[in-house]
Amino acid sequence: MDRKELKFLTTEVDFVVKRVSKMINLFETGQLIIDPEAQRKLSKAHMKEIAAYLRRALDGKTYGAYFPALTASRRSDGIEAILDGQHRLFGAWEALKQIKKEISLVEKVLEKSGTITLSSIIMEIQEPNSETIAKEIRKVPYLFLQLQEAVGLITEDDNIQTSVSEEVIEKALQHLLDKLKEQEALILDSVIPMVVYVGLSKKQEQQAFHDFNQKGKKVAKALAISFNHSDPMVNVAQLVCQFDSVKQYVQPFNEGTKLKGDYLFLFSTIYTTVSTFFGVTKNKPTEKTEDMISEIEDFFTIVMNSIPDEVPAGTLLKHAGTLPGLAMFAKRMKDTNSVSWRNTLTNALENIPLLDNNTQFVRFGRAAVNPDQTVRFSGSNGAISAVVKTFESLATLLDENGVELLTAYETLSKQEPVPIVSEQVAEIKQEEVVELQEEKTLESGDANTIDDGMSASERAIIQAIQESSERVLRGSYTTIGKDLRFARSSITEAIKKLEKKGVIEINQENEQKILTLRDA
Repeated sequence: MDRKELKFLTTEVDFVVKRVSKMINLFETGQLIIDPEAQRKLSKAHMKEIAAYLRRALDGKTYGAYFPALTASRRSDGIEAILDGQHRLFGAWEALKQIKKEISLVEKVLEKSGTITLSSIIMEIQEPNSETIAKEIRKVPYLFLQLQEAVGLITEDDNIQTSVSEEVIEKALQHLLDKLKEQEALILDSVIPMVVYVGLSKKQEQQAFHDFNQKGKKVAKALAISFNHSDPMVNVAQLVCQFDSVKQYVQPFNEGTKLKGDYLFLFSTIYTTVSTFFGVTKNKPTEKTEDMISEIEDFFTIVMNSIPDEVPAGTLLKHAGTLPGLAMFAKRMKDTNSVSWRNTLTNALENIPLLDNNTQFVRFGRAAVNPDQTVRFSGSNGAISAVVKTFESLATLLDENGVELLTAYETLSKQEPVPIVSEQVAEIKQEEVVELQEEKTLESGDANTIDDGMSASERAIIQAIQESSERVLRGSYTTIGKDLRFARSSITEAIKKLEKKGVIEINQENEQKILTLRDA
């Protein structure tokens, strides 16, 4: 290739800032496009994730919502094609559509038009998923979560079940309507920066898309987690790093993401340990902050007290999965009736050395063995599993008085086992799941729908009827949902859809639904 032909993509770049309302208008008029020859297909699942992220920010549940700039290519006809960031734009648009839909619904209720009444809303708050609730309510579950919060604000009463009246509901709806309209205006007026390359050929656009998505390097996990103040577990983990017993062992960020010297933990390890200890899901703490701090301080004090003054060279605490494994063991002790997790963990650490020459992790935890007969964990998840299995196999379960609690062993054995899986395998499996979900979403437009037009719950109902010896399915919506492992609301909706499609017939007998296939 002639050197004169080499260049850094383009010699002209335009930097623009457009409001979301303007970008939507440009897309609707064809001035802003998504070219399938220079972009991937839009993932509706990812788009909805971004919409949910925006809505959490609008509700004040995170420290705001932030987007990197979009990248586009301005063509000779003036049309701009988005090369990077389509999901950010469509995520904002999706959030806007959801809010507009909810505004319309609230206005209808306040105008007392439509099928949703104030009494039906009261019933939905007091008895979620009641069979008598209008169908429109089920279509906007997020709206009713907000409404419950609004009712709480109006009544200033935690026990809203006993204080809900039609007057309260009207005030809450008006409060919610004002909030939704404010959020709508916020999205429309928000700006998204965009870098526009000028004069790219189609091949250059394709190359730019490739490089944007393949050449970038993710921020180190420890640093990324530590900056996520929307996650309450980050704040707890940061406090843990300042404990006198812990801080000397936590490696500072400016020293990199690989453990060095005498440090035992990265911030990411502390964070994972804290989250595991509390069993936190969806960034919501399950306990009051002061209680959490007190409990997690006890956990780290017990673990740190087990470390000799001179940290042994073969300590397993340097492995990213060992400390979270101890946290999971402690959590399982917390979940076992009458067991003192503090006494049990303290005693176990006295008898199970966290050293790489401790073959207990091989015999009981199924860890691997190196050629020099030292213990080898298969990734973080493998280490967690090995630690939990070893400690559960060897620990003496003690009560608050330090007395062995024999009845607890049977209770513990009934808990779900910890699977042995390497970090690499876990990542591969997760990628496979994501790819399958995206494929289904692209094919059907709904992540819960498969390509025959039926939802997973509808197919489960049909399969259950076909596999039944009587060719029927009996029970209430609740019992059917439990038997098929679906939410009651999903099963209720699925049964009604199948009846409407003429696939099944529903009969009633002694307050039980009897479902049969029409072609049976």
